[in-house]
Amino acid sequence: MKRISDPNQPDQAPLGVREVAGATVLPWRAGEARGTLEMGVLDARGHVLQDTLIRRSYANGREGQVGYPGQLTPASGEVRPGTAIYAGPWLEHFGHFLLEGLARTWAVRRHPELPVVWSAAAEKEDDTALAPGEEPGLNGWRAALLELLGIRNEMIFATRPLGFERLLVPEAGYRIQHFCHPEQAAALGVVEHRPEPGRRLWLTRSRLRQLQNLSMPAVEARLEELGWTVIAPETLTIPEQMDHLARAERVAGEMGSQLHPLLFLKEARGLRVDVLLRDPSRPPEIYNRNYDTIAAARGLDQRLHRMTSEIVLRKRGVQIEKLSTDLGEYFRALDIPEGPGTPATNTKRRHGAPAAGTAANTERRHAAAGARPGKRPDTRAHTGAAQDSTEEGHRMPNDLATPDPATTRAGTAADTAADTAAGMAADTAAGMAADTAANAAAGTDTGADAPAPLATGPDGRPTLDALAEHFNTDKATRYRTREGKEIDGHAYADFYDRFFRDFRDEPITVLELGCGQVWNIGASLRMLKAYFPQAEIIGVDNKPAARQLASDGFRIEVGDLGKIEFLRQLRRFRPTILIDDASHLWSHQILAMAELYDTLPSGGIYVMEDINTSFGHMRETYSAGATFSGHDFVNAVSTALHTFDDDHLKAVPYPEYVAYVARQTAFVAQFRHTALFVRR
Repeated sequence: MKRISDPNQPDQAPLGVREVAGATVLPWRAGEARGTLEMGVLDARGHVLQDTLIRRSYANGREGQVGYPGQLTPASGEVRPGTAIYAGPWLEHFGHFLLEGLARTWAVRRHPELPVVWSAAAEKEDDTALAPGEEPGLNGWRAALLELLGIRNEMIFATRPLGFERLLVPEAGYRIQHFCHPEQAAALGVVEHRPEPGRRLWLTRSRLRQLQNLSMPAVEARLEELGWTVIAPETLTIPEQMDHLARAERVAGEMGSQLHPLLFLKEARGLRVDVLLRDPSRPPEIYNRNYDTIAAARGLDQRLHRMTSEIVLRKRGVQIEKLSTDLGEYFRALDIPEGPGTPATNTKRRHGAPAAGTAANTERRHAAAGARPGKRPDTRAHTGAAQDSTEEGHRMPNDLATPDPATTRAGTAADTAADTAAGMAADTAAGMAADTAANAAAGTDTGADAPAPLATGPDGRPTLDALAEHFNTDKATRYRTREGKEIDGHAYADFYDRFFRDFRDEPITVLELGCGQVWNIGASLRMLKAYFPQAEIIGVDNKPAARQLASDGFRIEVGDLGKIEFLRQLRRFRPTILIDDASHLWSHQILAMAELYDTLPSGGIYVMEDINTSFGHMRETYSAGATFSGHDFVNAVSTALHTFDDDHLKAVPYPEYVAYVARQTAFVAQFRHTALFVRR
């Protein structure tokens, strides 16, 4: 067979059928190696027929074997007399069933008189619900696909090893990412293409219960305004889906199996199909080639688009959560002039004429000078200044540092029980792992209510508060507790947005002290990553559980923020924005600023959150023996900015330090329980 490097030229040799006497059809079951299946057809000697094992090819030219011989279990019961034809695996995934489960359709349609045998999911040993060979249920979308193809044969489902007097075993007419044989393509082409002028069809994945492209609801709403028909295929019957495809003059959508039914169209040559690649972080030449084989089989004018403005937020298997920093790129890829923005990049046209020229990636960097409030930082000047600055920060009295051994409380009341070893293990199992499993299980082709589009700002991108609510950090206006109850959040994100927006597209470093409680760890970091697509996001925490966030692309530092030595290790990062949302202990809040504030560039932002721990019943918990609170410190600096009154400074603890911070500060802004410093 031809290699994947030439998917447009499949083998032209006719496909063959093998007649096997005394064959045994095995059910399929998950193999020991991840992503493999034990399955196959055995001949009378018990040898597996290699053609009945699933094989796949990949974009890098490598071939992989997914199916492996099942256990050589003797056929149960009597051998079925007469002749039957083997169809393949009765798979449960829509795309894989359409491509691999139906790979022998070319032969099955030629034998309407023969019983069709499927390798079905193996029964468990204690499963007595099905008799040997009894069908697991010929219904749902798989039955609808067979009806569409006119396959109405008697069906036999091998949920246990089944013996046959004589079995016809056709070659597979499709191999994943490799080829679709012309005989298979002809057998699948059963729906007439009758395009209606101007009918443009978008196949959405936004209603699937899985990780999503957070920008897509806004894009799809705009497409509908422009006259596109937007459908969620998993909410429609197979005939309804095919009716939409048959009447479409153009088809587009994000990469997914909702596009595979294009194989059922007959004479669709020239139909323009735009496919948006799923993972923008992968090299553009490494992608799922099934779309090429389908396009070649049907003569589609297919165009693959890699969106350079997309930022990957997290991955779970093949699922990806991402966000675009330029919604206009989607519209430009579709040749829609109404979409806002700048020229598109990295768009490939396949199986048709070359696409129009595209602009190269551009990079904007600000080199501001001076020091006025809200100004973007002068990173060049900052680098030079950093080389001359002390590596110890501003010297503070040792009474603010955590003694060793510690004699003060090292965390908040909310972190005590949950952050013990047992508490973290329980949180991880009951919270994050359960959520991952639930999402992974639901992330097939199951429909769900469409997520509401994220609120956007004047630039058309999600606001910081919208992202905070999406990732469920208490910085949002509304917040969901661990029990799922929706309550008022701190609304910090809406306040920060007006100060952060100037840095949104800058290659800055954002450092956050405190990664959140274990059950929702990393929520704020994900919000920041989505908001600052070009930034390096660094999280600091004292919980070992935070280390798992490194797999999501964050840099994580674990240590005690009450230790001067650890704080000084953080100075090397020299962030443009620093958010202290850690223990909220008074001494920790002041000590962190003492050690890290002067590492910010001119125009940089330092945030001290939750200074409400200075009041009421929280005073006793968060003072930990200190007498100067975070709120007291903020007020002292604010007053010093306006007065620099010697008598005022003498009235507060650490007058030299308060004066030192005030001299470096352009202004201080307070909102509810947070304070924001802009460095002079």
